Amino acid sequence: DALCNQGLHLSLVTSSYRSLLEPALEAHNLGQYFETTLTGGEGFDHKPSPAPFNEVLRRLNMPAASTANIGDTKVDIQAGQAAGTQTIWFAPDHNQAFHDFEATRALEPDLAISDLQFPQQVLL
Repeated sequence: DALCNQGLHLSLVTSSYRSLLEPALEAHNLGQYFETTLTGGEGFDHKPSPAPFNEVLRRLNMPAASTANIGDTKVDIQAGQAAGTQTIWFAPDHNQAFHDFEATRALEPDLAISDLQFPQQVLL
C-alpha cells in the first residue's frame, strides 16, 4: 500500500509460471499492486538474463536508471544490474539457508535490507 500510495509503478518478474503465480497473488490479495507481471514460460530468458526486466521497462515505458529491482537471489541482482536498474537485495536472515549471501553481497547491490517492515536496516 505504501509504495502504491507514493505513486510508484510496481511490476513483478518471476521464473514461476503464471498458473502458480496468479493463485498466490489472489490468496494474498497482492495482484492489485502490480501494473504488469512477467512470468516464466512467456518467451523471455530466465534471470540472470536482463531480458524479462527489459520487457517490463518497455511495457511501462520507464528508463532503467529510474527503476529499482528488489530481489532475494544472486540472479535477481545480476539481472537488475545487467538491465541497468538500481538493485535492492532483500536478505532476511532465514534466507541464508537457501542462498549464498557472500556471493550475492560480492555483486555489490546498491542497497540491502533485511526486513521489509524496517527498510532502514541496511546490511551493506
